[in-house]
Amino acid sequence: MSREFREGLLRGIPIAIGYIPIAVAYGVLAAAYALPTWFIAASSIFIYAGASQFMVISLLAAGATAGDAVFAGAVVNLRHLLLSAAVAAKIPVDTARWQRALLGAWVTDESFSVITLSGEAEMSSQTALGIGCIGYAAWVAGTLLGLTVQEILPPGLADSMGFGLYALFIALLVPALRDRPESRPVALAAFVMHPLCVWAAARLGIGSGLTLLTAAATALVIAMVWEESADGK
Repeated sequence: MSREFREGLLRGIPIAIGYIPIAVAYGVLAAAYALPTWFIAASSIFIYAGASQFMVISLLAAGATAGDAVFAGAVVNLRHLLLSAAVAAKIPVDTARWQRALLGAWVTDESFSVITLSGEAEMSSQTALGIGCIGYAAWVAGTLLGLTVQEILPPGLADSMGFGLYALFIALLVPALRDRPESRPVALAAFVMHPLCVWAAARLGIGSGLTLLTAAATALVIAMVWEESADGK
């Protein structure tokens, strides 16, 4: 294990600590919906999508077809195209393809914020892998623990704990915005654009996943224009 990878594991500890109780809640809630144990475990091992997993099991419990649930989850996770592109730009260009693929599979909102909003101009691929690895391991372990203790934790409490993902993301984002003022236009633009996109989606009948992707993409475009304008002065 390299020094850079160990450093990544240490940096990812706050993410892991936040993921475990939320993943436990996911395991309990999914089991309460009478979904197969193998499916619940496999969803965290192979999908690893956090809030989208909560959404998919809720749709299945409400009677949606598997195809509809998978499509909805895929649409919501389109934002990971943007997140992965930002992470790829942060690591060395000579990073091996298998490492890039692994980083893409492990990227989440929280690991994205830790990797891209760090103070370094470039981050070691091993450090980024360490951050992603510990978050992934914590999510899978938490899900399996939730399946083990499902008789103890009430499903209603587990359902409410899903909000913890958003709270964790905000807790990681705010300090980075404080230390890096140049990132604030992106966060502000996304904050303003998202409710506008949600309103437009409600009028046009568009899914919420597309609104999130549109808000993120618009925020990035605004930030790029802002930065180019500032450099041109």
